[in-house]
Amino acid sequence: MTDNFPPPRYDYPMRKIVAVIALLILLLPVASAWAYDAQELPVPAGPDFPRLAMWHPDFNKNSLEECARYDMAVGNFQVYVYDDPSRGTFYEALKMRNPNIKLMTYFTTSVLRHSALYGGTRKSNPYMPDWPAEWFLTEAGTTLSEGVDRRAQFIKVTDWRQTGESKGNKPKEWDIFRAGTATADRDVLVDGEIMSVIAVDAATKTLTVKRGMNGTRAVPHPAGVRIAPILRFWAGSYICNLSETCPRAQLHGASEPELFSEYSFRMSKTDAADWFWYIGGEQDGFCLDLMADTITWTLWADTRSIDLDQDNKSDKLSELDASWKAGIDRVTALFRADFPGKAVIRNNCRGRRYEINDGECFMSWPHFQWADWDMEDTNGKTKYWHRFFFGHEAEERGGIVQFVEFGGQPNYTHIETCDFETDLDFYAHPELKNPDKPEWYKPNYQKMRWGLTSALISGTYYVYVIHTDGHGQLGLLWFDEYDDSHLGNGQGRGYLGQPITGIQKLVTHKKNKAWGVWGREFDNGFVICNPLEYDAEVPLPPGQWQRLKGSQDQDVNTGAVEEGSVIVPAYDGLILKRYVEGQEEEVPVEEAAAADETGYDRNNLVPERRPGDKVPPPVS
Repeated sequence: MTDNFPPPRYDYPMRKIVAVIALLILLLPVASAWAYDAQELPVPAGPDFPRLAMWHPDFNKNSLEECARYDMAVGNFQVYVYDDPSRGTFYEALKMRNPNIKLMTYFTTSVLRHSALYGGTRKSNPYMPDWPAEWFLTEAGTTLSEGVDRRAQFIKVTDWRQTGESKGNKPKEWDIFRAGTATADRDVLVDGEIMSVIAVDAATKTLTVKRGMNGTRAVPHPAGVRIAPILRFWAGSYICNLSETCPRAQLHGASEPELFSEYSFRMSKTDAADWFWYIGGEQDGFCLDLMADTITWTLWADTRSIDLDQDNKSDKLSELDASWKAGIDRVTALFRADFPGKAVIRNNCRGRRYEINDGECFMSWPHFQWADWDMEDTNGKTKYWHRFFFGHEAEERGGIVQFVEFGGQPNYTHIETCDFETDLDFYAHPELKNPDKPEWYKPNYQKMRWGLTSALISGTYYVYVIHTDGHGQLGLLWFDEYDDSHLGNGQGRGYLGQPITGIQKLVTHKKNKAWGVWGREFDNGFVICNPLEYDAEVPLPPGQWQRLKGSQDQDVNTGAVEEGSVIVPAYDGLILKRYVEGQEEEVPVEEAAAADETGYDRNNLVPERRPGDKVPPPVS
């Protein structure tokens, strides 16, 4: 199995260049091992590297100083610090401690909550009962075979099975209805009323339901009325209709009929009660989540079909995505018009339209389960790292380096590595959902290095979290590789400076010449990323290079000086500093602080705590 990538400009032994390299091989044998392949890649304007980011830091569990030490954060920053208006918003508090931090307001309008706990009481979204049925995305359903009154708990339906297109190896015929569980609600829409399915009987085509859910009213329904499952992404949410075929309605203060995309955008600018994702106030930009160029990506997960026009027929996948993409463009245009000059980035856009946003989040990357995606490919992690890093025609989404090169500038493309890749309850570790992590928990340092070095050589920001269910709310992790304060000439944050070369292939895979070990040289160091399935001896640039001196993974970050070559394990990475005589001596963190070009000290953040605030533990 081979992959024909990267494109020629990423891996370019063209005839004339080959001739020049051949001459250099004869004249400079040491350099020839170093200059194997290279790709010039622009470096987006921004802070020195590593560039670090975090999604949803928890301000009530972590100090403001801990939250402010990142270069970028995604979340809701318009709430008051500790619910005290006199202390200002978290936006103001973080900017005071770190004027250079970029704060991106989290936003999604495709997935909204139908209910939430407020003050210990579950309340329903007060707007949702007024929405037209077509504003909800539903699967292909059926009709009621018998009429029901408002008290009926048993609902008989006409059909039990549906057919249509599917993704991958998923079946082309399926049961329409499934019963919900304690963690997975299965709600259906019946002429504006929402019901929760708690039991199913396929033999009699009967559903046992709870009526009038999530603020809707239980009312009588005649036979023949449509009933269909509502699409959801996570429990407690519904996927709404952003497509251009969505009907218009004039609701809740609108001056004219609106599409759901227009309605939800307008409501998000004024509704700080959090039923919509509030986008008022101050921010440097926005991160649009769950707003991909396609809607058929949901068919890879829990959804079996999508029925936009609600005629109980599974829609064609190509038609679905075309209408959905036009709706996403409408939302992007609304942001550009109402927030000129603000960055707009997306998470997992599943497309190649790099120019319409200012960056892309590659969430759950790298992914240890890549090896399971193709059971015939024993090197799955190697293959998919290269596909998603450089881009590949077999993937619907472009590569990391393509979003950096062709996206808006400044560019906020970032990688988020997740320690755990499936539900924490599945792992029998629900305690990790508590930000006060158990003492036994230890991050996966190898996985972190693999992700961080991928971000460094691509010139992107980096995030490491325990899980996507909570992100930084599960706890903020800090690693030796995030700063070099323990070295004698340590600069602290941003210690690598800026890249001074493009991405270079240092070692070629034994079988597939397009794959390899990749590196990039910086002002103050050299970064190596090994996505291969075996350990590799990697040539180093001329001179001496020193490992970081750390306190976490001391088998790797030993402070040792390397020269000539170094062994980098499979699916791992390594950061080396330019060796300076005496650099191996450890010094206290406070003696290694350094101010950036604005005069702001990135290590010693301005402390300001109110009486009673907890003191954060020492940063290791």
